[in-house]
Amino acid sequence: MLKTAIQAGVLSLCLAGALVAPILLPGNSPYQMAFPGTISLKAETIQAVYFEAAQSLIHHDFRRYIFLNAHDGNAATTRFIVDRINQETPAIAVEVTEAAAR
Repeated sequence: MLKTAIQAGVLSLCLAGALVAPILLPGNSPYQMAFPGTISLKAETIQAVYFEAAQSLIHHDFRRYIFLNAHDGNAATTRFIVDRINQETPAIAVEVTEAAAR
């Protein structure tokens, strides 16, 4: 269900002329490291990558951001990134959670 909602949302954004930027797939999942192949990044790394990506796009006059977080373990990190964009840049960012996409 979430996958369908995401696909519909991305299609709507594309049709509206919005940029759908690349996403960073690894999250902060140290508790999953017992599973072979798991990639886990520190919250600080995720925050830095997303904030610097937003700064790059802001440089090119993109000013509105929607973050879709489908992993509860990264909710605090996503909120931090959104707050930082809103407080430190001329852009506006909002977070959409998995629950909102249902």
